[in-house]
Amino acid sequence: MTWPNIVITPGHTRQSPGAINKTYGLSEHEITKSIIEKVADSYIRKDRRKAGYNLIAFTPNYTHRTYGDCLRAKFNDINEMNPSLILEFHFNAVASDEVVGSEMVSAPDMASRKFAKYMMREFASYHKLLAPDNKARRLFLPRRVVTPQDLGRDIFILDSAKYPTNIVEFSFLSTDVIARQFMDRVFVTELAWHIEDSLFDYARHNLLGD
Repeated sequence: MTWPNIVITPGHTRQSPGAINKTYGLSEHEITKSIIEKVADSYIRKDRRKAGYNLIAFTPNYTHRTYGDCLRAKFNDINEMNPSLILEFHFNAVASDEVVGSEMVSAPDMASRKFAKYMMREFASYHKLLAPDNKARRLFLPRRVVTPQDLGRDIFILDSAKYPTNIVEFSFLSTDVIARQFMDRVFVTELAWHIEDSLFDYARHNLLGD
């Protein structure tokens, strides 16, 4: 049997790092890259390679002149991997410390939306398992599943990928309590462990035979 490929990849690049937490100097790209590396490590430690899916942690270091060129190169490469699912990791950025919660931005096809709804349910369990205080518990409170059409704008990766694709937004990096949570190695390791469990369960129940 051929196992399905799930590609996980960080948002943005070193040259264009995305959202920044000014208090701690953390960037969206460096944190999402760290999460992905730990998800990949969890996959290896659990020996999932023999158990039902191939996890591809794709963290390229392109040196193209513009961010747009990097994105085009990235998704050209990902499309060559023949993935069953693509998941790109991001954070939102806002000025208010009171705005938190995770969301999924989904391509409009049925397969993408099915996975997005599944991951929102999983995030509801993450925030109960991992966040110790009332404010931090809201970290993974699932806010919504949306499409680019809902947002009224085009999103390059959802337009460029040829396979079911989602963006996960891990709450709001500009919120200091969120930034501190992601500076905690134990928290990030546990989060990655749970994300990999979710991917494995989804692949086993929904992707085998694709």
